[in-house]
Amino acid sequence: MCAYTMHGHKSTVWQLDFNAEATHLVSCSEDRSLIVWKVTENSYERVTTLEEAHLRAIYSVSWAGKDTIATAGADN
Repeated sequence: MCAYTMHGHKSTVWQLDFNAEATHLVSCSEDRSLIVWKVTENSYERVTTLEEAHLRAIYSVSWAGKDTIATAGADN
């Protein structure tokens, strides 16, 4: 059962990660972008989008601290 669908990426989403407080979510995609989402009880609101964060697809994303996000992509 799908509880909520978020729209924002233009291609396959490879990974997402919640921050430690579960107040924000970050997603990465084949479209080379990262999106940070604010999590509320009933919805997800896009906070920021980082277009072309890599030269090729971004396959992995993780919160690496309170205000830091680590990524890994196909561009080495």
